[in-house]
Amino acid sequence: MISRLLELQDKVADKQKISKLFKQKEQLDRYKSSSRGDEMSKKMMEEREKKIREAVANEVLKAVEHQSRKLYGRAIKEITGKETDVKTLDEDLINGILIYHQIKSDADNKGLLKNLISDYVAMKTENGRSDKAYSYLSDQKTRDAIAGFTRMGLNMTPWMEGKQKTYEPIRNLDVEQTRASRIQEHRQEALRIYHGLGITIPQGETLEQELVDKVAEAEKMGGVDDAIQDLKTQLRAIKSLRETTANSRMGEIKIYVETDPMRVLQMGNVTCASCLGLGKGN
Repeated sequence: MISRLLELQDKVADKQKISKLFKQKEQLDRYKSSSRGDEMSKKMMEEREKKIREAVANEVLKAVEHQSRKLYGRAIKEITGKETDVKTLDEDLINGILIYHQIKSDADNKGLLKNLISDYVAMKTENGRSDKAYSYLSDQKTRDAIAGFTRMGLNMTPWMEGKQKTYEPIRNLDVEQTRASRIQEHRQEALRIYHGLGITIPQGETLEQELVDKVAEAEKMGGVDDAIQDLKTQLRAIKSLRETTANSRMGEIKIYVETDPMRVLQMGNVTCASCLGLGKGN
């Protein structure tokens, strides 16, 4: 593992740190061979091994991150035609690069994505993040499309400049009390059913468990299928209410229009099995 780090890091490894790890590993091996095997020695050896493993894991992580940046740097150069020192790789940029390489036959879309990636990289390395810097916004086709939608009566301002709306959820401040009341109602209904079947349920702290345990006894009785089904419905309702988390402190809900097209490309990745997700059909 350690001998692989210099190769992974490709000359940017902390050679002094790697050398120190080598020495620590050698010392540990010697210590193992000369150890008396008592509990104190074993404990010291385990602690030392743990520290070396953590140090190696940190160096491996640095190596992988370095190699990842190199790979994405080459990918960006292939797309934009420019050497780019991207200080921060984020999920949007990585997603855009991967989508670009998955487009095989649609030259128009691939060209559009190439321009988006070029603009995005330029914004991150030169001007900071500003959606207005995307060149497609000044493209004649884009202006014509916006004008066409406007003539159709659509208000394009929120879609181009963004819009946000905040909703305050309805809070039930008595959620715990309400849940307890509903549980009690289902318990009473279950007791009523058992009483109708001639089965006595002892009252006490174990009432709900008794309600469950007596189902088998009720099922042995003939001609009471409807009552059994009703009973099981009450017990399922109690179980569901017990497992439900009552949240009376839900925060505000914000819904907004995303104006950054690189972020919009993520829309298929935030839902399960969407055809718009990375690697999917569309």
